[in-house]
Amino acid sequence: MDVGQRLVARRAHLAPFCRVDPVKQHLRLQSYYQLARQLYRQSETYFAEGAWDNAYVFLAKFIKLCSKVVTAHHDYELPRYRKEREWVRTLFGIGGISYGCLFDAILDGMEAEELEYLEYEQSLTEEKEQNGAARANDQTNVTALEAKLLAMRLAKKNPEQTKVQVPTEKEDSSASNPSTSVRPRINHSLETHQKPHLSAANDRKKLSPT
Repeated sequence: MDVGQRLVARRAHLAPFCRVDPVKQHLRLQSYYQLARQLYRQSETYFAEGAWDNAYVFLAKFIKLCSKVVTAHHDYELPRYRKEREWVRTLFGIGGISYGCLFDAILDGMEAEELEYLEYEQSLTEEKEQNGAARANDQTNVTALEAKLLAMRLAKKNPEQTKVQVPTEKEDSSASNPSTSVRPRINHSLETHQKPHLSAANDRKKLSPT
């Protein structure tokens, strides 16, 4: 919503608080005028404090009280209330009812406040969008970094696997040809067993008579 729409919605929200009771003829008209002065002074006080909603509510009650309730009282046209009637007409403006300078100033304050709220909400939305884009970018960078680290780990892991497999291949080759390592031991043992037999034969030749 733009500022104008927000202001209309704000006034609609405050409307239930601006109601006044219908006129009660048994009450003195002077009591209504006293209430009207209290409402107007209270509205001025809130306006000075920048409390636009309270100022709006009290001034709206004042306007309804003076325009609908007081004028419906049976003593309204009596001469003794002439000063009160003139005071109300001065505040409302000559030639008919108007909201007066105070009411216009209150509306200006509410409009400026709504504009400030709108700009603040827009800045929050932009900040959230920027933070979301930054988080997505950070996540992309983290994913790329993780992929790079994983590739580095794999590159370091492959040479280690090659070193481990080399001795295994040598062991497999030696296991496939057992005769190359066992045969010399067997030949050596045979030679050691054959030498005693030769020496014993020579001894028998020496002992036999010629």
